[in-house]
Amino acid sequence: MITLVYPYYNNGGMLERQLAVWRQYPNPEQWSVILVDDGSQADPALPHLSPCGIDLSLYRVMVDIPWNQHGAKNLAMKHSQGWCVLSDIDHVLDVDSAAQVQRLLPDLRRGQTYWFNRRLTNGAKLRHAPNIWLMHADDYWKGGGYDEAFAGYYGTDKAFRNALEKALGRPEILPIEMTVYVPEDQADASTRGLGRQGTSQFVSSNPALMERMRKAPRPTSYLNFPWERVAWQPPQDS
Repeated sequence: MITLVYPYYNNGGMLERQLAVWRQYPNPEQWSVILVDDGSQADPALPHLSPCGIDLSLYRVMVDIPWNQHGAKNLAMKHSQGWCVLSDIDHVLDVDSAAQVQRLLPDLRRGQTYWFNRRLTNGAKLRHAPNIWLMHADDYWKGGGYDEAFAGYYGTDKAFRNALEKALGRPEILPIEMTVYVPEDQADASTRGLGRQGTSQFVSSNPALMERMRKAPRPTSYLNFPWERVAWQPPQDS
């Protein structure tokens, strides 16, 4: 089983694109999706759900915490097992790439993490993104998970990457591409327009925050917010 882990935040159009791709997956019984609606107020995920042929669980963070992907990913991973693709919702694992992941599965190694290559919808190549992963669920916690103390800031996922690399070593880059959607493809593809760049909420603009991250101990407290499971679609609903 391979689980796709996606945080969601007011991305209804992008979620519908994802659902259309998942409906075409080969061997759908080998896939599942855990989607976490991270406190969406304007456009919650639930009304956009429709049967996609694979097992899908939707969880909801019941308060709107700015830039809470740390908490959303921890919530998803608390309910995951086996091999997981941790992604942002603007990154799509298309049908061909999903088949490649399935073929590679017997060769993947526990204790090793993986990154994907990427491309835009026009075919232009991008370097890997260091917050898009393939890893075993057990290995996620060997780095301590994401530190929810840094919710409200953007760019602090570097602390998780550093901790995971210290615990498990450098990720390998897979010969598999994820397709990246930008706002020109889909208006709500990402949260880039939320005005974080250049503010104190953006880690590269906040030296004190960078120093806090550097000195932070390994996180020990998780899911520090109210949440609920709001939907489950079994695979036979296709």
